[in-house]
Amino acid sequence: MDIEILKDKLNEDTFKTVNDALKDTEGKLADISKGDFVSSSKYGALQKQYDDTKALLDDKSKEYDDLKKTAGDNTALQNQIDKLKTDFENQRSDLVKNYEAQIKKSKIENRIISDYKPKDINDILPHLDFEKIKVNDDGINGLKEQMDELKKTKSYYFGDDDGKPNGGASGLDHGGKPKDDEDDFLKGFNS
Repeated sequence: MDIEILKDKLNEDTFKTVNDALKDTEGKLADISKGDFVSSSKYGALQKQYDDTKALLDDKSKEYDDLKKTAGDNTALQNQIDKLKTDFENQRSDLVKNYEAQIKKSKIENRIISDYKPKDINDILPHLDFEKIKVNDDGINGLKEQMDELKKTKSYYFGDDDGKPNGGASGLDHGGKPKDDEDDFLKGFNS
């Protein structure tokens, strides 16, 4: 097992001991704290779906081309084949776009969960403008700005770094103590 990621975290003797103990074990340790992790089963299912669909579409495209060749001079039949091929290409393009959108959404969700620790990811997603978020090999661009603004305006969607909820809508912290800026009405009850 490749445990190079632990080299900076362990002293030399401990690293050597752990490395020797795991040398015959398959696998690799990785840092998934950046949210770039997609479970292998989810990725495998999406990849299989994509590969199957792509193979089907490629076969259909070849069938259309073969049919057009055998149609000969029949103009009406060739026009119909051209229309079918155009429709097919549009459907193929839509499928590819949907696949890429699913992958993008999955990467964004993973990043939000790992970096911002929302109470429920489904509360966050409707507030995001996915058109402004770009996912590429360099990472995810445009998410931080939206998430920072969302944390300011809707902090109740997020837990603190220790996993505890933030102050609620009542203006009280979770210790039950009013904030210093409480109004005169509340001061009357606390005196």
